[in-house]
Parts: sequence; C-alpha cells; structure tokens
Amino acid sequence: MPVRNIGSKGVSNLRGFATKSAPKSHDLHQGKPQVKSTKLPNGLTILALENYSPISRIGVVVRAGARFETPGQLGATHALRVAAGLSTQRSTTFGITRNIDYQGGSLTCSTTRDDLIYVAEANRDQISAPVAYLADTVTRHAFKPWELSDNTFRIKIDRKRMKEQPEVRLMELLHASAFKSGLSNSLYSPKHMVGKHDHNLLMDYVNKNFVSSRIAVVGLGVELPYLVEGVEKTFAFNSAPLPEIVKPKFTAGNLRKEGGGNVAYVAVVTEGVS
Repeated sequence: MPVRNIGSKGVSNLRGFATKSAPKSHDLHQGKPQVKSTKLPNGLTILALENYSPISRIGVVVRAGARFETPGQLGATHALRVAAGLSTQRSTTFGITRNIDYQGGSLTCSTTRDDLIYVAEANRDQISAPVAYLADTVTRHAFKPWELSDNTFRIKIDRKRMKEQPEVRLMELLHASAFKSGLSNSLYSPKHMVGKHDHNLLMDYVNKNFVSSRIAVVGLGVELPYLVEGVEKTFAFNSAPLPEIVKPKFTAGNLRKEGGGNVAYVAVVTEGVS
C-alpha cells in the first residue's frame, strides 16, 4: 500500500515525551522483553515493548479504514493518507518536515480496509519532536483547502500506480466481489471522487471515526510509563461515543477486468472463520 514519508518540526512547546537512553549491554534485562499494556479511562489502548533498540518507534492505529467510508465519503482514507504531514492546527507543513528531518526521524502513514496506521520513528533520545508531530497529525487536523487541492495530484499518481500493478488490482476486485459494502470499499479513491475530499468531508470523517475507543498507541523501544506520559501530554483524542461497527457479510460473486497483455491473474476465495 502507498506509504507517505514526512518530515518534522521540532518545537519546544510541543515537547513532553521522553525515553531513557539505551542501556549498556551488561545492564540489559535477562530473558525475552515483554509487551506491557494499559487502557486509559477514555478507552484508548496503549501497548509498549522495551527492547532497548537505539531506534524508538511509536505507532497510532486508528480503526477507521476504508470499510467505514459511506457512499458519499469514498476515498476519504486515501485522502487522509495523502494529507499526513500537511499543516495541522499547531504546525505547518514546512515546520513538520524540517524539524522531523532535523531530528533524523520520519513520520509515515499507511492504510488498510480496517485501519489507518501512523508511525513516528527516530533515535530514542530524539523521539520527542516526531511524536509531537505525530500527535498533531492524528488529533489536531486542519485540512487547509489550498493544501488539499495542491496535493490532489498525489491521489492521481497512486491511482495510476495501482492500475499498473495487476496484483493490487486483483485484490481490489476480490473485495468488491466478495462484499457489497464496507470491505468492498477500495483503498484508492474512485475517479469521480478525486478532488472532492474537501475540508468539511474529511473533518466529518475524522470526527466520527477517530475516537479514542477505536485507537491504539503502540511503542517499540520505549517503556510503558514513558509512553503513557507522552500520550497524555501530547495527544488530544476525541472521546465521543463508540460508533456502531457493522459486521461485514460475505457474498459470493465474480468480477472480471480486461487489462490487456498475455498474462491472466485469477484468484478464488471462500468465506473463512469470522
């Protein structure tokens, strides 16, 4: 799936996340590192694995993938993937890029039909700034109209690349054939929606789906207490009631798409255990 790398913007007023320096080899705990987790009162789940890596990675998994798009929102998650790294309520695009790069970090976004996945990574001693911009990107959206318009070409490029990859097109057709709604939604914006994902449409989507009870924050190379502290200081999650999640229903069917060339790509799927 397309993944967008973005930069950062180091900023003193957004700091508040810290990790311990990696210990020396003789200080390492014996045995296999254990995943630790907790759940905040707002329903947010936090998991951490301290593996003493010199690189810390913080991921935010939002259960708001393409399957949750309504007919009038098709392609919204594709637009959100492209919008990752654009200006937020507290940060500009230039600031985000410049400062994350300055820290030697990165910020990425990818999507599945179930989730949007945002990941910030950097040296464990420099993770504060990337996490601050990760928090802004996920919880302080701005969706400035001119920035969305300027980046429509990225959606068009993604669509073109998809059409050039038969394996990807095959998976899109499989989902469209096996489900009539929800999981049938494509990871790519349909052509008729390109350029129509404006500020209001995207804000409506995130306000309804980016709720704390459908979000998990996962840390690798960081201890749980530090991750919890950082999340509480830098993130501003929406604690609205949990939206109803309709269970997808498998429907037998078939779809064919003539793509030209001398190679045919065929797949057969059946319903599995849900």
